[in-house]
Amino acid sequence: MSDQADAKSRPPVDNGEEQDTKSQRDENHSPSLPQRSRNDLQSRVYNIRPNAGSLQALIINNLPASNITGEKDTMLMRESLTQSGFSVKCKTRMKIEDMEICLKEEADNMPSGIDCFVCVVIALGGDGFIKGFCQNASQTKTLSREAIYEHFKGNNCKPLVLKPKIFIIMSWDKAPGSRMQADGDTDEAEVFKIPTDSDILVYECHMSGRPEHGYNEDGSWLIQSLSGVIQKNRERSQSEKIDFLRLLTIVNSEMATKQKSSNLTRSDSIPLVTSTLTKLIYI
Repeated sequence: MSDQADAKSRPPVDNGEEQDTKSQRDENHSPSLPQRSRNDLQSRVYNIRPNAGSLQALIINNLPASNITGEKDTMLMRESLTQSGFSVKCKTRMKIEDMEICLKEEADNMPSGIDCFVCVVIALGGDGFIKGFCQNASQTKTLSREAIYEHFKGNNCKPLVLKPKIFIIMSWDKAPGSRMQADGDTDEAEVFKIPTDSDILVYECHMSGRPEHGYNEDGSWLIQSLSGVIQKNRERSQSEKIDFLRLLTIVNSEMATKQKSSNLTRSDSIPLVTSTLTKLIYI
């Protein structure tokens, strides 16, 4: 991933940006903010450097092992993010307790030189929440949408202050291809509003798991479209590249086209974009 803004859209980056010498853990919990250059603060575009470790991503696939959709989506997003310069970690079939620990550890150990963090969650769930993995569906616990990114907000993860935090959530009310509703699928969780903290983008799509709704043998429509749009944008020349929010608009347009040939309603197939980003970001 690289900063694709042209010279007119922002001032040059100050390569003498002061580095924080404290440990990662101390910085995460320090009351003072990490050092930021004046150009970085005033820029209209997020300063995304191609340095190793500056781009971090976490992919969590909580769909059952027998479900190929989750495996395909994980592969597509891992390849797409890796090609964009991200260091990618993949986790599968996590209980909610383990997922909460994983998210907190990821935030606590965020490197001080981070420029962007992306988290992708593929799971069963509902409007505003996802489910953990559990062999006994009746004992499945849920995690609210807000809880997924709570640890990465500025007050909890200082290295990500003023840095873009992107969360992509693909959920199903029951496993894709399942014709029967499993025990526990009626569980509900409290739905929270997106917080007003800046520099957060949540891209969420929830679909029915009925046969052929929102997926095929290559994975979910959403992840296929998103990875394809990112790939096409990566192949564009520097001056023609499109910022990430506009890329999501293209994905939504493709999702609307797919909806026309299915039994899904328009509201069921169009992902929701909620953004408090304060600058443009290019992937």
